[in-house]
Amino acid sequence: PCVVITDPLVSSDQKAKAMIITSQHGSEESGRAIALGLIDFLLSDDAYAQKLIKTQEIAIVPCCNPDGSQLNTYKNAKNVDIAHVHEFDKDPESPDALAVWKFANSFQPELFIDIHGLAGGSMSDKVWVDAQHNFSVNSFFMTVMNHEAVKASEVLGYPTCEPKVAGVLTNISNSKRIGEKLSYLMNTMSFGVEAIEKYYSIKEWVPAGLARVKILLSY
Repeated sequence: PCVVITDPLVSSDQKAKAMIITSQHGSEESGRAIALGLIDFLLSDDAYAQKLIKTQEIAIVPCCNPDGSQLNTYKNAKNVDIAHVHEFDKDPESPDALAVWKFANSFQPELFIDIHGLAGGSMSDKVWVDAQHNFSVNSFFMTVMNHEAVKASEVLGYPTCEPKVAGVLTNISNSKRIGEKLSYLMNTMSFGVEAIEKYYSIKEWVPAGLARVKILLSY
């Protein structure tokens, strides 16, 4: 399931497009909670939420790996890691990954956010940046966005790792992530958001994740 939230009274040609996906790894619960929290926020009367939906079409896929989520497994029921099957020269074979790719390819987002959960026990919330073309000016803006997103989370009291400068796409055959594929094919600004799971509860996952996602959407 995918929900697209926007103000229908504003023409689509006046809006940017953002796409957020979560739970490519089924055992990572925090992304699903953050996505549902984002949907609630965007449908609220909050002034900032209203501004976002007037200027953007925001597509949210709260669960990319439904069978893995039901089984509480990292991979899907066929033991496929669907986060790493997006080769640049062909469509993914796994039906769950293919569904996400087909929508992304038709939607063509200018901003892409892939939310994960650090279920393994890391104590660092983070924002990571997918590599860009070496001729793209996006790397500069994405580095600024990364720093601002991390700062917004830290202001709320959540620890984060050092922000990472955007890398350069040098060998497309080595990448199988959808974010880098979108970057390469559509010049999409692509980010990842990681949320601590093992030591935090859902009451902490959502505000810590939303703080970073809201900043990325603001650009």
